[in-house]
Amino acid sequence: MDIDLQALGRKLGRRNHDRFNIPGAIVSWMFTGQKSFSDKTSPLSDISRGGLSLLTNDPPTVGSDITLRIFLPQKTRTFDLLGKVIYSASRGPRLTYGYRIGVELMPFAQTEGCNSLQSLNMIEALERTYGKRRKN
Repeated sequence: MDIDLQALGRKLGRRNHDRFNIPGAIVSWMFTGQKSFSDKTSPLSDISRGGLSLLTNDPPTVGSDITLRIFLPQKTRTFDLLGKVIYSASRGPRLTYGYRIGVELMPFAQTEGCNSLQSLNMIEALERTYGKRRKN
């Protein structure tokens, strides 16, 4: 079933956080209960403090709990995020990556089942670097 991304955006309403692009960033993921990340990586389309989207040919099932490993361009450091797949939309048969996947991030807190505060700090630092430049 194909999803109309514009209609989905209207249904979900305005996002709490602006998404931004990190050129060259890629993502690997594993499902809850798995012991290792997939060997396959996917381009990170955009990210915010509340969620992210990625492009893939092998979409995870909507509703799946996943752990994402974000690989930043020209950095040896990675960081992990916990999330839930909220949509999988076909992008068309002629594109390199046929699906766009939307992931809602779990809250940030120092408790089990949440994203770490260090990951939040990383996203905020990336937002300062790659996010929209705001005029005072």
